[in-house]
Amino acid sequence: MAEINLFLLFLGSIGFDLLIGDPRFLIHPVQVIGFYIKKISDYLINNFGENKNILFWGGFFVAISTIGISFGLGKLIEINYLQSRNHFFAGLLIFFGLSSCIATKGLISSVKEIAQLIERKEINNQNNKIIKEKVQRIVSRDVRSSSIKHLLRSSTESLTENSVDGIFGPLFWIFIGIIFMKFSIFLPGPLSLGFFL
Repeated sequence: MAEINLFLLFLGSIGFDLLIGDPRFLIHPVQVIGFYIKKISDYLINNFGENKNILFWGGFFVAISTIGISFGLGKLIEINYLQSRNHFFAGLLIFFGLSSCIATKGLISSVKEIAQLIERKEINNQNNKIIKEKVQRIVSRDVRSSSIKHLLRSSTESLTENSVDGIFGPLFWIFIGIIFMKFSIFLPGPLSLGFFL
């Protein structure tokens, strides 16, 4: 029964992400993780910038602690939800947590926005700058000197590449987590595996 409720929460979170995406008024878990990583990294670089050994082990600590905290928080919410017999608040946390693991709407709308700007055929310096800023948000390479054709290609490539990390990978591991929960609540579940990614 519990895995059925988790599966329904999973389906609901997919629908929520497709319709609404990540609400701008909520802090995204990735922002919290980024803040944590930045604070520790800045501390290590500012205080031990010359010591490569400390920087290496500091980076290792940041990676392991980020993964451990993310997984542990997800597992804690799952256990709370299942042991409290589908408590509403814990269910809501799972719902929004699963939705935050999936980036379908955000990814598609970003690329669609870029394509619409390019299709207007009004490419002046102002529009060109806006398009480059929007493309730069979704690609890692420098696009300042890119042509409009290259910007559109970069956006499309980013959509296909990031769909693995932001859509298909999370959906696969969340589904595996639901199956695991059928056997034991102490195995990795959908939220813990979603946050683990």
